Amino acid sequence: MKISVSLSGRSVLKRMALFIALFAFSTLSANAATIYVSGSSGNVYTVDTGTGKAIFAASTPIMSDIALDSSGNLWGLDFTGNPYLYQIGSSATAFSQKTGITGGNALVFAPDGTLYAAGTDSLNSYLYSLNTTTGVGSHIGSRGTNLYMKAPSSGDLEFDSTGKMYFAANTDTNDSLRLIDPISGNGTFIGFTGYDNLYGLAYADNVMYGFSGLNILTVNLTTGAASYFKTITMADDSNVPFAQVYGAATLPQGGNQVPPPVPEPSTMLLLGGGLAGLAFWRRKRV
Repeated sequence: MKISVSLSGRSVLKRMALFIALFAFSTLSANAATIYVSGSSGNVYTVDTGTGKAIFAASTPIMSDIALDSSGNLWGLDFTGNPYLYQIGSSATAFSQKTGITGGNALVFAPDGTLYAAGTDSLNSYLYSLNTTTGVGSHIGSRGTNLYMKAPSSGDLEFDSTGKMYFAANTDTNDSLRLIDPISGNGTFIGFTGYDNLYGLAYADNVMYGFSGLNILTVNLTTGAASYFKTITMADDSNVPFAQVYGAATLPQGGNQVPPPVPEPSTMLLLGGGLAGLAFWRRKRV
């Protein structure tokens, strides 16, 4: 007795194998996040953290920072001493009034929809809330009084999935990470990142990403230490048209998107069992 698989059965098996391969690949890529970044030469790009590839997204002036609201609308602060707030679509439109934030260079939406910004002078940073109808900022408070709190903003604020606010501060040794109370504006020193020019923070898929130059970092929220993750390159393999990331943004609380579930071993066993069953069903005696 000889057992073989028909040509039509082989075709079905090949298709099933291809489906399983594509399914497995998609689950391996499920945790990659898309983050918006503003470049030091202007314009906004999207960056895929899984590959580090950047794609042009919008034409803008140089933005010191950007933020996404819960509806996916993009906002920004221009790179001036007393910046304007912008709404960003395919291009950027400024509000008619300046924010009134000296040295404004950090921007983030809270989970409740409040738009926060950080302004800075030579010694201290201050927290503001921004009116999204007028674009004008209201001072909340200083970031504390001890040595570590007396530091200008390096360039970003960000919330994690639990609603805690973090701040990248410019300090002498290297940039540091602070935990910020959005009610008082006071901050608590967490630790040094090990990197300078940490201009962007973005929380996605339970990871705090940092941006220094063209480097994508991961930031430990317990110690403040940052680790190299990837380098930004362009998706079309052209030269990156900016030298540094000036700001980064995801949806509030890192987007709060629920990634496609990674299948457990039982799921893969079921798929494998189905494939084997299909093979048995297609067998015939010769």
